[in-house]
Amino acid sequence: MARHSGLFVYACIVNAVMGLLGLWSSIQDGVFSNEWSALLALGTWSLGIYCLVKSTEHGFFSLPVGYLALLGLFHLGLIIPLSIGFPMELTNTWPLSSETAKAMGLCMAAFSSYSLTAALYGVRTGNRRQQGRAQSCKAAESAFSQRTFLLCGLGLGFLGIVMLAAGASSLSLFQVDYSESYALKMQKDPRLFATGFLFMLMGMVVSAVGATSRQIRWIAMGSGAVFAPLFLYGFRGHLIVYFMTLLLIWYRKDPRLAKRLAVAALIAIVALSPTVRLIRDSRDLSFMEALKKINPFDFVIEAGGSLRPLVETVREIDYYKNGYWYGSSYLTAFSRVFPNINLDWANDGSSNQITAPAAWITARVDPYAYAAGGGMGFSGIAEPYLNFGPMGVILFFALAGVLLMKAERVARISPYHSAVLMCAYAALLWTSRNDFTNFFRPAVWALVFVSGIAFVARRRYASSAKAAIGKSNSAGRLRSAGFEA
Repeated sequence: MARHSGLFVYACIVNAVMGLLGLWSSIQDGVFSNEWSALLALGTWSLGIYCLVKSTEHGFFSLPVGYLALLGLFHLGLIIPLSIGFPMELTNTWPLSSETAKAMGLCMAAFSSYSLTAALYGVRTGNRRQQGRAQSCKAAESAFSQRTFLLCGLGLGFLGIVMLAAGASSLSLFQVDYSESYALKMQKDPRLFATGFLFMLMGMVVSAVGATSRQIRWIAMGSGAVFAPLFLYGFRGHLIVYFMTLLLIWYRKDPRLAKRLAVAALIAIVALSPTVRLIRDSRDLSFMEALKKINPFDFVIEAGGSLRPLVETVREIDYYKNGYWYGSSYLTAFSRVFPNINLDWANDGSSNQITAPAAWITARVDPYAYAAGGGMGFSGIAEPYLNFGPMGVILFFALAGVLLMKAERVARISPYHSAVLMCAYAALLWTSRNDFTNFFRPAVWALVFVSGIAFVARRRYASSAKAAIGKSNSAGRLRSAGFEA
């Protein structure tokens, strides 16, 4: 704890105080104005990132920092510029509502509890136990497993490409605008496309875990070429979080190059993401015309629109007196782990879809968008609040902080641990602006797939090691019999 004295300790103390203020303001009405609440949330988020950077070996490229960075971006990106007087046109007045201050209090509580538990767990445990376990893994077996993970990941990715191409063709996806694709996926079976998309992303992550620093460059370039048409068509969020995960894997193999790529990727996303949004909203614009219309803040402000589901959820519970869900959204998310293999797929429009928080809030706030198959996403902070209230937010993010800091260390043990955790981590990143129906299926499927790879790798390694021992024993017997040259 000595090396974390001074400024780090003061930052943790102030962070804890800010979290308590946030909890208080989320329970009491009118404690702070919208503007002050937003600025206090920004301060809590900044302190949280500082504490995490100081308590992790990989700093900004660690798993806990990456999650908190996205969580803050999606919840503060719009409200902070608005609070400091940045000129913008509001298409909806929800940022000015009285529930916004309470939503900011929940953000403060989430940022504080998450960063404090993660930082304190990191300082307390250090790296000794995980380093010892990692060193106990045999180098030859690890290298053998890495090659197996590389090949199997590439195979899964190729299977995903085939499925996605077939699914896109059956949906006639690229023949309509992105906004029309929502209604299209309600009329036709989207399972082949969605499963292929997931397999492609998982294959990229698994193969990157097994790749060398040179091989991962080819994986990144190949994945970028394959995913570019999807990104330009309008599929941005999933691709951004999975490529962010790829960058974190890359950093563990080549830190210097990964840092340079991170800067280039950030510039590209800030420029391309709002450009793609303009193109998909208006197909009359060319790429260059759309690029000229954007400014550097468009990406941050658009991302910050994910605060709306939190504000609307606070309104539904506080003003309209909707009750808490008491964990039912997590049960619904887990129930969707199992694939729907019914050959006669049909969208029956049943009320079962409302059990997902993202669908529920869209149906409540924008029923026309819901009827057309659209949605506003959700919020990583809104879901624990929807289930268990302010204390649910505290407990959820305290647990998340410990688990992600532990995952940061456990991922070093072997390619198996790294592949499972990085696939689950990419899915978790997406829940920062969505609900947990987007987490359990990719996480559990990754566990099953990677466990299968590990089983095959261990069997093959055991067979090859046994064969090598047999050859060695045979050579020894020949030498003892006087037949050596």
